[in-house]
Amino acid sequence: MSPRSPPRATGIEIVAIHEDNGCLVFNPHRYTLEEGGMKRTDRARLAFKREADPSGILNPGKMVAGENPDFDFDSGRA
Repeated sequence: MSPRSPPRATGIEIVAIHEDNGCLVFNPHRYTLEEGGMKRTDRARLAFKREADPSGILNPGKMVAGENPDFDFDSGRA
């Protein structure tokens, strides 16, 4: 009889294990602030980004709000 490999946990299960133990897990597969879950976009953060990078050459596309003039800051979306 051949030895069997133990079952592997899925990514979702691994994230759930960490969250159940009090760890915050952000989505590393997203490149925007809003989608990753680590930070919320607000008017102050966007104003700072525009002040620090008026030409928009540092991390272009990193903030959905910076690219979308119709972004709804009050939607509750991260």
